[in-house]
Amino acid sequence: MACSPSRPVDKLARAALDGISQGLNGKVGDGILWGDDAQVIELVTRKFYDDDREPGCKITITAL
Repeated sequence: MACSPSRPVDKLARAALDGISQGLNGKVGDGILWGDDAQVIELVTRKFYDDDREPGCKITITAL
């Protein structure tokens, strides 16, 4: 997901969580890692501009 000034960071995070919550069949709630993004208890987001990094996102998931 490329960051742009017009895309708020919360929408980028929501898109990532929605993608992880989808199973291989594309249905929300059939996720491989979790069934519902309501199970996420901590979320740290950052948005960077004007550097030499490639567009994308880094996701770290830790089991409790």
